[in-house]
Amino acid sequence: MNENPLIKIIPACILLPVLMLSGCRHMDTALLLKESYVDPSIKPMTVVVSDLSIDRCFPKIDDFPEQGRAYGMFNDFKKVFRDSVRETIRKNLLFQAKSNTAYLSVLVRNVEYEFNGLWMWLSGGLIVGYFFGIPATSMTYTVEMEAAVMNRQGRVLKTYSTVAEDTEYAAFYWGYYDPAQVAYTKALIKACDGIREQLTKDAANINGMIK
Repeated sequence: MNENPLIKIIPACILLPVLMLSGCRHMDTALLLKESYVDPSIKPMTVVVSDLSIDRCFPKIDDFPEQGRAYGMFNDFKKVFRDSVRETIRKNLLFQAKSNTAYLSVLVRNVEYEFNGLWMWLSGGLIVGYFFGIPATSMTYTVEMEAAVMNRQGRVLKTYSTVAEDTEYAAFYWGYYDPAQVAYTKALIKACDGIREQLTKDAANINGMIK
């Protein structure tokens, strides 16, 4: 009696994803707690992050419900996601003091993401390759961010813009279970780094504009 080949294939198809999930890292929560301050030589400003720009630039966030596990399965996913993005930006554009005379208005102008499953096809024929750290997939996020210095009346005094990118992988040992979450978080932090660098270089001009 011939044995059905599916009996051998089906367990392997079930086992591989389970092993992938157990062998990949989760994002280090310290990344979400990271704080970075604007150069203290710059006069303090109140940072305002546009929720509307986050919603517009992450139009397909509801297509990734698996990310909801990182923020709470029973929460409003879209709101919690937006809050997480806003807090990541706010924590990386901190000022040492508060101000009621000037504002730094931050907008996420554009977000692009690219899923690369080519790794899976390249190593798919050699499943054992996964166990040697060959990535299964990768995710790249590109974030375009803009920050405007505004006076108390809401008049824009000067704007600064930056583009940042990060790529993360799903792989045993060194990769992540959810590379998308890590990629967009790191891209946001890199974008904030770019804004802070520009503010520092233009400190004298900013201090002259803020009364």
